[in-house]
Amino acid sequence: MILLPKRNRAISHVPNLLAITKNKFILGTYETDLLVNKIGQNHGYGRGESMSQFALNRTGIESVDSQHEMLFDLINSLSDDEGQTESIVSVLNEYVATHFAHEESFMLADSYDGFAEHVEMHNKFTEQMPKLAEKLLGEPSEVNRREILDALKKYLIDWLVTHINKTDTELFANPAQFKSQGD
Repeated sequence: MILLPKRNRAISHVPNLLAITKNKFILGTYETDLLVNKIGQNHGYGRGESMSQFALNRTGIESVDSQHEMLFDLINSLSDDEGQTESIVSVLNEYVATHFAHEESFMLADSYDGFAEHVEMHNKFTEQMPKLAEKLLGEPSEVNRREILDALKKYLIDWLVTHINKTDTELFANPAQFKSQGD
């Protein structure tokens, strides 16, 4: 388990997790992976081969790679069914926040020099998610919804592929240094 000192500001997207203890931020890779898997399983989303269709680098950190796969599965699960889409968008938002917090715990534990820039990328992405989802879910026309859904999927996949292949690959360039963190 990783025990990290509480910072003056919340770690990116999960300020409520800072309340876990009075003076510490606790995020264990095992616990995070369980939480992330549970979020997907509770909503009936399982792992598929969807990630293999993209030319993605693997980080070498099993929990991170596994979470990346789940993100692609969730994105590919988005459909024209309004009720299902709303549920998937909700799960995707939760999952993204949990995944980013998981990555950020590795960065903090390793005193990663690019922490601020990496977190800023995460923050910009999470700020866009609700705007895109609102646009999709608020569209009454089925034809327009389909176009918005396609654009949303493209944006999410393009962002993730670029982020994983560049930023995450740089972060986890030496996966052995993270093995002591329980992965």
